[in-house]
Amino acid sequence: MGEQLIESADTLNLPGASQTTLLPALSAVPWLDAESAALVTGIVESVVTRHADLSAAILFGSVARHEERPLDDPAPSDVDLLLLFDSDPMTKRMSLDRRLAISHSIGLGMDRRLHAPREVNVVTGMSDLSDWSDEFVGSVTHDGILLWARGALPSRLARLELRNH
Repeated sequence: MGEQLIESADTLNLPGASQTTLLPALSAVPWLDAESAALVTGIVESVVTRHADLSAAILFGSVARHEERPLDDPAPSDVDLLLLFDSDPMTKRMSLDRRLAISHSIGLGMDRRLHAPREVNVVTGMSDLSDWSDEFVGSVTHDGILLWARGALPSRLARLELRNH
């Protein structure tokens, strides 16, 4: 599978990459308001353009399951976004500098969309999924919506990739 960000039929040109196609994944989540969807897209685009080691972006949690609390609720649900990065074969962990750079890129993606009605909770991890419990991985696989991927997903998430096509 090539690089894909799922949002509209437009295209995005990324430095050092072939043209990335924006596919209709977020439009397949019609219950997510346009401003919050734009915030998710902004975050993913910001990280994709700055981190060649991003391997996947997955929407999960209550919004992905369409069990979110509505916007008029006193505490509306946030949007959960999982960003997976290629594992470092030497350490299997992210260095502090790498985590800070990723956090900075996430912040840049959020900066232009400060008034979205839903907050986006970004969780980062290694694509080998070594930091996550079987329950969490199972939940993401069962309920998640693949927004973007570079290459094949880890085998534990392969069912997610099949469901999204």
